[in-house]
Amino acid sequence: MKTLQTGVTLVELMVTISILAILAAIAAPNFASLMLTNRLATQTNGVMAAVTTARGEAIRRNQRVVVCRYDGINSNGTVPATFACNTAGGAWGGLVVFNDANANNALDVGEELIKAERFDTSRFQVLASPAISGLSNEIVFRGDGIARDAAGAFLNAGQLRICIASNDGNNARDIGLRGGGKTVLTQATSATCATPTD
Repeated sequence: MKTLQTGVTLVELMVTISILAILAAIAAPNFASLMLTNRLATQTNGVMAAVTTARGEAIRRNQRVVVCRYDGINSNGTVPATFACNTAGGAWGGLVVFNDANANNALDVGEELIKAERFDTSRFQVLASPAISGLSNEIVFRGDGIARDAAGAFLNAGQLRICIASNDGNNARDIGLRGGGKTVLTQATSATCATPTD
């Protein structure tokens, strides 16, 4: 009695592998784009949360709370006991939110660090528009919840751009300040991660 052997022929195997290769070639760019979008969303959410937290804490405490560039955040998220905001131009290495009771734009003894966010500068760039970068890289909220610059003038315009250098399109997100303290999130495209406009 003969037994039937089941299996696939070499031709059937090659056809299956070819179909899988075609499907993988179609899916790979979409997957890369999805990963880029997810990474960008995560970093954007961190920046947006910092600005929103600063405004909320300023209102809650009825005190001055500052969001500013600070590049000295350690990999474990810690910062020195005292520090000053970084006023240099270019991409931010991180940001801090702190209670600035004496209005000197620095974290001093007795003032509270509320949030510190270190950026993965190997993947992302966080850039400030001239309204923010030209005025000490700071967004100041007082007890009324209105955004101001470091000198105390109303900050009705200004943007922070979170960007991944890519030609995929929609590779940037802009967090804009409007109406004195409201934040607006918009998608942007900037293959070279250019500084945003106000």
